Amino acid sequence: MGSGSDAFLSPAKSHLLSQAHGTILDIGAGHGSSFKYLSLDKLTRVIALEPNEHMHPKIRAAATEALFAADQVEITSLPIERILEKYPAGSVDVVYCNLVLCSVTDPELAVRNAHALLKPGGKLMFLEHVRAEDAEGQEKQDWISRYWCWFFDGCRLNRPTDRWVRGLEWAEIDMKPLTPEEERGTYFWHVQGVCTK
Repeated sequence: MGSGSDAFLSPAKSHLLSQAHGTILDIGAGHGSSFKYLSLDKLTRVIALEPNEHMHPKIRAAATEALFAADQVEITSLPIERILEKYPAGSVDVVYCNLVLCSVTDPELAVRNAHALLKPGGKLMFLEHVRAEDAEGQEKQDWISRYWCWFFDGCRLNRPTDRWVRGLEWAEIDMKPLTPEEERGTYFWHVQGVCTK
């Protein structure tokens, strides 16, 4: 489903990632689709976090296709819950999450670690499906999540990830639903955001 998801989210990804600069941590880098949205001249380092090592050659190939030098890209298998074991707090300019916090083992810890990694003024950029705002959508999400996670690598559509993000200390929060008029009353509720530390 990677290519279909990338196509659906392409405008939002382009908008977010065109702002990325310095060092970026891409949580759940997957197929490496983020590289085509990154501005090569604004970035010094890309840390691609992907626990599934079968994806690492795809990430490397995507980085090469986007003209990133090998020494600009680091791929790590360390899960976000343990990221501070390798990278110090306050060492990253941008943390990017795309449809990944729905399936990590401890999403609240993941969000806290992402916040901790950021330098002052650093940005958390994300595109995630979260718990719906409307009762009909929530009911559908709660029902399907019991089965959905079996087929989609632990993904849970009803996690209130946006609420956990808002609960942290930010200098500025810009967060909004992606397509509320289309998604209200459905299983999905996508949110995009940029939170500045």
